[in-house]
Amino acid sequence: MRRTILAGFTAALVIFILPSMNRVGAEAPLYSVQDLGTLDGHPPNVTAINASGEISGFFSGDGGPRAARFRDGAWSYVPGLENTMSLALGINDHGDVVGYLLNDNWMWRAFRYVDGTGVEVIEPLPGGNFSFGMAINNNGEVVGSGDTPDGNRAWRAARGLPAVAVPTFDGGAFGTASGVNDAGQIAGTASLPDGSQHAFRAEVDGTLTDIGAFPDGTTSVAVGIDGAGRVSGRALRNGSFRAFRYAGGLVDLDTFDAASSGAEGTSNGTTVGWYTSPTTFELRAFAHTAADGSFDLNTRIPADAGWVLQQAKAVNSAGQIIGSGMFNDQPRAFLLTLAVPPDKTAPTINSVTVTPASIVPPNKAMVPVNVAVNAVDDRDLAPTCSVTSVDGHGAPAGNFSVSGPLSGYVRAVGGATYSFFVTCVDAAGNAAQASANVVVPPDTTGPVFTNLSATPATIWPPLNQMVTVTISVAATDDSGDPPSCRLGSITSSNSAPDGDFAATGVNTASVRAVGGRTYALNAVCTDSSGNSSWAATAVYVPADTTAPVISSLSASPYFIWPANGKMVAVSVSVTATDDVDSMPACSITSIASSDLAPADAVITGNFTAQVRAAKDNDHSTRIYTLHVTCADSAGNKTEKSVDVRVAREGDASSTTPGHKRDQFTLAKREWKELLKLLARR
Repeated sequence: MRRTILAGFTAALVIFILPSMNRVGAEAPLYSVQDLGTLDGHPPNVTAINASGEISGFFSGDGGPRAARFRDGAWSYVPGLENTMSLALGINDHGDVVGYLLNDNWMWRAFRYVDGTGVEVIEPLPGGNFSFGMAINNNGEVVGSGDTPDGNRAWRAARGLPAVAVPTFDGGAFGTASGVNDAGQIAGTASLPDGSQHAFRAEVDGTLTDIGAFPDGTTSVAVGIDGAGRVSGRALRNGSFRAFRYAGGLVDLDTFDAASSGAEGTSNGTTVGWYTSPTTFELRAFAHTAADGSFDLNTRIPADAGWVLQQAKAVNSAGQIIGSGMFNDQPRAFLLTLAVPPDKTAPTINSVTVTPASIVPPNKAMVPVNVAVNAVDDRDLAPTCSVTSVDGHGAPAGNFSVSGPLSGYVRAVGGATYSFFVTCVDAAGNAAQASANVVVPPDTTGPVFTNLSATPATIWPPLNQMVTVTISVAATDDSGDPPSCRLGSITSSNSAPDGDFAATGVNTASVRAVGGRTYALNAVCTDSSGNSSWAATAVYVPADTTAPVISSLSASPYFIWPANGKMVAVSVSVTATDDVDSMPACSITSIASSDLAPADAVITGNFTAQVRAAKDNDHSTRIYTLHVTCADSAGNKTEKSVDVRVAREGDASSTTPGHKRDQFTLAKREWKELLKLLARR
């Protein structure tokens, strides 16, 4: 069972012998009181009580403390620890005991005792020197504290497994655990970065609820926790400690105007502890229930019982209370049992519904949530129900809150789940808890493009140059946050080489102006949830389809005489322009003639050729047609031709003055050749 007191090492080794005190007269004999006796002549220090009335504790004798257990009306030392310095601080409903012992090396070690298997030592956390076991639940899970290289830490240890550290507050250097319930919730105390200490409740998943402090105080200490997750302890208020119970908020249980007080344990709606009289400074045990508020337990036992109840240490689900006091002026431990069976039945919660149960869209807005509860009780016609807490399952504390008894707020963050915990309490203080979830479905919707364009969208002229293109992109998202947009990739319509395009910035690219290409600039916008949307804008390079223009074309010589069968060099001169290409490429591409033998015309260069000065077979004038082609960089071509004529005797053109001069020159050459031939003979 969960432990309901906080026992430190120093306090555990000392029995405080207090002077005789005047007992407050009883108002109503609601409890019977039992002396828990002695063992080897020593009264017990009681620490915890389980549902069947079995008690854990220890006895301080000459050899130091010894862990003990009370069952079947008698005390006995925990088997295996009869001769070992040890303290038993908690007991569960199975009778398993938890505490700590001093080993052979004089080091403190937490232990778990289970009937049949004996004492199991729980080693310190990694790097630590000692461990203290403080509480145990019905699952056998033990919580406690111990040192580590980083400071004192709270821990939990399942059966057969080593201790695992419980998270502390960020920046805090200290932590300890004092109680655990069957749900695995832990009550403990941890330091804050400023050195002050706050009580906390730790969930199984490691999340911490900071129980906080009173407005006029800085410190709170957790001692016990019950099955509903309610925490008991003490907190500073106006310079002194005051008993509190936490169930979604701190409640000051000190109605005695005491010099100081503290709550040691809580179960099923009853919280117990102690207070110091503001006038005599005498200790008094008290209890608190929803029906009666806080009351001095000395007023609820028979007036002639002989007891002064000083400290109530723990309470079980049946309302039985253990503690310490004076019996006939002797220090004794007591067990209180209700004379009238209490109402121990908690309300039944038939349903808890939340509106809305699902929130769309996940736009991070704070959304109001209303809670409806259907609950009944066997005695109370109208149990009181309220939202006691909201679990954000790891969400920041600012993302959820309780705004009223049955209302709250949650932030619409995609993928979040918020559990609204409702507690219904009857007049006897019995409480039942249930929950309902508000779900924000994950954000799976990508952003929506509202604008995407490229500048320039058309590139001209297509001169094969690299051109810078800038995209303009805008998008919205249902999350409410502006998405992040950028140029994601570039593709081309005709598989352009990788070097012909590249992203050069978040929204800039460089593409090569090759006619006929289309580049797709693909933009991607991503929201805060990682959803992405893609869209493309086209950059078009129109194709160059206009051929060059040949403005002039001539051949030299354009007239050959005489037709002596020799090869004559001919050159062409061409002038061409293009709408895109500043220097279209021109060349002689072919030569045609009316009577052409393969060797009669040869292209010797882009602008040169050789033709034979020969007549056609029919002795007519031979005409050579030189075809010249000009092409631009896009491959557009223009062809034009020029003629070169080989004249024959009697050709009309031979009557021209120039032709006559050519004939005279040729005749002179022929006579010179004839004279040379005669001389050689």
